[in-house]
Amino acid sequence: IIYKFETNSNLNVNINNVNTFTGTTNINSGKITVNTLANETGVQQGSLGKLSSTINLNGGTLSNSASVTTSQPITIGINDGFIEVPANLSFITTGSIKSGTKSNLYKTGAGTLTTGTSCGFKNLYINAGTVIASENGSSIHQYPDTVIFNGGTLKDPDNIYTYSTNNVNIVVPTGKTGTWYLDERCNYTGKLTGAGIFNVYATGPRLTMSGDWSAFTGNLNINGLKTGSYDPEFTINNSYGMKNATVNVGYATNNNGKNFDFGNLTGSGTLLGSGTYTVGALNKDRKSTRLNSSH
Repeated sequence: IIYKFETNSNLNVNINNVNTFTGTTNINSGKITVNTLANETGVQQGSLGKLSSTINLNGGTLSNSASVTTSQPITIGINDGFIEVPANLSFITTGSIKSGTKSNLYKTGAGTLTTGTSCGFKNLYINAGTVIASENGSSIHQYPDTVIFNGGTLKDPDNIYTYSTNNVNIVVPTGKTGTWYLDERCNYTGKLTGAGIFNVYATGPRLTMSGDWSAFTGNLNINGLKTGSYDPEFTINNSYGMKNATVNVGYATNNNGKNFDFGNLTGSGTLLGSGTYTVGALNKDRKSTRLNSSH
């Protein structure tokens, strides 16, 4: 059995029963709202068929009326896909989200989406709510190539017992705001671009920022949120600098012996490390940040 919703982009179909078909559900437009999906931990069938039944998003939206956990395979078609999670609900995928066409996934709604162990699509757009990433057996955070913030929050897997790698590129467009909670023990290698407002939270002492953030022209707010036994520290492990950005340091930031440039610097946090900080490429006044380094 193949479900197709192609003619009315405003169509919203609610499926509240359990079905046992083994075919593919193609959501080509409109929205399908379910209250259950199949999961390998014991729920062998849900609103969109059995555990092996693929859900193909090709221009349409999948939503939920109750919190769901699913390991059904999800694919993204050439026309992109949308997952809408309403406020106070969660949508947890424990399997894969793939795309043979390198398409995009849009997260909408104020609820929380947890992505699975494989993200085989090109870009993730966070329009609202929260996205929580997973980590594979090789301690690599599972992301598509790029995450674009049109709002909302991103949370990494936060595990002090693994030293992880995160390769995702981040874009915060002009006029948009994004928030990212980092893994307390991880090396970040991706790029940051855009001109919006970006809030990052260090959660522990062993995260290192190795990627190139020099093209970002917006406002970066560095914060700390202790999630384990150790105090957070945002560690810069590169010399690319952020000459085009205004950086608000609200927590301890360490340059790990690297020389680093800021376009403008504000905040009441502390800059640490043995490298040299250079401030002022944007010709604005520095305000109140403590410099505990050569500078």
